Amino acid sequence: MVDLKGPLIRTLGFKDMYSIKVESGQEIRISSNQQILGDDGMFIIDYENIHEKLTIGDKILVDYGGIILTVVRFEPEEKYLKMKQR
Repeated sequence: MVDLKGPLIRTLGFKDMYSIKVESGQEIRISSNQQILGDDGMFIIDYENIHEKLTIGDKILVDYGGIILTVVRFEPEEKYLKMKQR
């Protein structure tokens, strides 16, 4: 078996700099909209259209595998951002 490194995807700015905390079982949203800042519930990444490369059940390794995210659903970003502004 060979472990081939995939693309390095960088997280971008956070509202509280780097002081976010992720709990086991927590749902995290991932967005490539670089006009907003991440927080404890959302990572902003530098990989546009990542949703076109993923399917439900796929794993995303964060911090070289220190955190493993599993894709559970896709939702329109506009819906989430409108809900967040309330």
